[in-house]
Amino acid sequence: MASLNAHIESYLSYYLGLHESPRFAVLLHGDWGCGKTWFIKNFIEHYKGGDGAPQRFLYLTLYGVSEYSEIEDQIFQQVHPILSSKGAKLAGKILKGVAKATLKIDLDAYATATITPDISNVAIPDYLKRIDECVLVFDDLERCQMSVEKVLGYINGIVEHQGVRVIIVANETEMDKGADEPTGRDYRRIKEKLVGKSFRVNYDLRTANAFFLDQIREPGTKAYLESRADRIIEVFTRAGFRNLRHLHRAFLDFERFHGSVPKKYSDTQPLLDELLTLFLAFSFEIQAGKLAPSDIDGFRSVLISRAVAANEKDAVSPPILDFAVKYGLLNLYDLVLPEKTWARFFGDGFVTEEELGKGIALSSFGEHEAMPSWVTLWHYRELEDKDFSRTLQDVEKRWENREYNVPGIVLHVSGLLLHLSATGLRAEGIIDTAAKCKVYIDNLVTAKVWKDQGTPTNGEHRAAVRRSLDRDGYGGLGYSGIDLAEFRDVCEYLDKRLEEARAMTMPDAAKRLLDLMVTDTQRFCRSITISNSEDQVYCSTPIFQHMKPGDFVAAVIGLTNEKKLMVSRALAERYPGVEGTLRDEEPFLQQVAAEIKKEVEPRRGKVSGYLLERALLKTVEHAVAALAKGPIAEPATP
Repeated sequence: MASLNAHIESYLSYYLGLHESPRFAVLLHGDWGCGKTWFIKNFIEHYKGGDGAPQRFLYLTLYGVSEYSEIEDQIFQQVHPILSSKGAKLAGKILKGVAKATLKIDLDAYATATITPDISNVAIPDYLKRIDECVLVFDDLERCQMSVEKVLGYINGIVEHQGVRVIIVANETEMDKGADEPTGRDYRRIKEKLVGKSFRVNYDLRTANAFFLDQIREPGTKAYLESRADRIIEVFTRAGFRNLRHLHRAFLDFERFHGSVPKKYSDTQPLLDELLTLFLAFSFEIQAGKLAPSDIDGFRSVLISRAVAANEKDAVSPPILDFAVKYGLLNLYDLVLPEKTWARFFGDGFVTEEELGKGIALSSFGEHEAMPSWVTLWHYRELEDKDFSRTLQDVEKRWENREYNVPGIVLHVSGLLLHLSATGLRAEGIIDTAAKCKVYIDNLVTAKVWKDQGTPTNGEHRAAVRRSLDRDGYGGLGYSGIDLAEFRDVCEYLDKRLEEARAMTMPDAAKRLLDLMVTDTQRFCRSITISNSEDQVYCSTPIFQHMKPGDFVAAVIGLTNEKKLMVSRALAERYPGVEGTLRDEEPFLQQVAAEIKKEVEPRRGKVSGYLLERALLKTVEHAVAALAKGPIAEPATP
């Protein structure tokens, strides 16, 4: 199938093959993103002269160019790559001297040059007279910082007086804006003198697609993308941005993404097709500025609330909802991978094979024999009747046996059972189901299944307790039944019972925290202060009220002086800011201050005593004042 721009290729071949220079330039124009640059680069790569020998092209970008010397620097670098190499550049000013002495170039000549409306007077450096066998390609004319009169006058001097063949690539729409303004008039006047033939570069998606695919280095990725050309073009067309740069960048990113797909899934064609479709859609929208990676993380919560927002007269449609409607992704399980995985890749540019594998395993494309039955039930819409009945029966049996004990999974199963009851796919009524969910939670608390929920290393508990920040799901899957009042009631009940379980274990947790201060002081400090670390579990929890002040002071005294300072700084960061939630720690801190005073005197004159008094004691007293809302004096810096 011939390229949509085959006629341009044909004319350029004719133009470059003329025995005598026609002394005019050829203009290739088109809108941004239509593929002008890759078209000319592809032409340059494959063009052969009349004798079959490669033609010498010098490709020059005018993007941001503000001086003639910047153009000549590019020409010099391509004509004399050795003199322009990194090693030669180390010589600094010597390079400029060599150029002037051997080639008789004055690279400073144009800094003060005056260009008159008579563009034939533009001076050209001597060494350009020696490149009449080369073809100069000037790209991004509309992005040049010089005036259109100056830059086209310069190019005209090369064409008319040196006989050099020139191809200019530009967005003429931008050049011709304000046709009645001086810039627009200058462009049309000089173009008439300089340009002998103009062509609009056609938006050739299929040819561009093939060209970009040819640049993929990984054979497996290249073969797969080549086999999915129609799907790629369909998604790109639906995106509607008509910017071929988006396609090129998406391919480069997908090559890395595809390389992280676990090998056991590399031949699962339906999975790869879904991932490719989503990947391209996200990539195109993000590149166009219509979507941010962080928006992806709110996909499920936005979909769940879209019905409410739709009824609000002045509701603003979130970007991710516009995205979902545009690409027909209106089900909670349409993303295949967890939202956070997609957001991480497009935000950080990387995702591990392990994370991709875990996400796929939880999807409908996972290995069902290894998939937990509650996850299989989560995808119930895709199950046949027999498989649905068998899976539901297995989940209910495990529920009766109290096999689910991770808070997030307990909520998943609760939501599934409530949702299936509400939709009539389960015989038990929703009210009875909700009551049994609460009994299930009570049983786990009574059995002390969550007896270790106070430990700062327990990530599962943190995920459940912080559900107010991420209430829509767990483990990469959104909760079923999240729109049901009964499910929200169960969520609140679980929150309440978890906090009760945690309160019962706080004394033991306080002891573990004290041990942590000795064994891993840095982690202890992260545990009691606000940070981006997952260790910050006690930043707003009054854990110290469950600790004996004497034990705390004894542990601090046993630390090195460096670690004493670390603890002091952590306490300074802990207060104030969350005084309301930590007010119960005031009595503890008052007693700690009293204990420290006893320990200062026998250590007076020593660094340890100095730190206890000037750092730790002052910090604790400052915290007491903050919690008591009394006068606050800044703690002294030792």
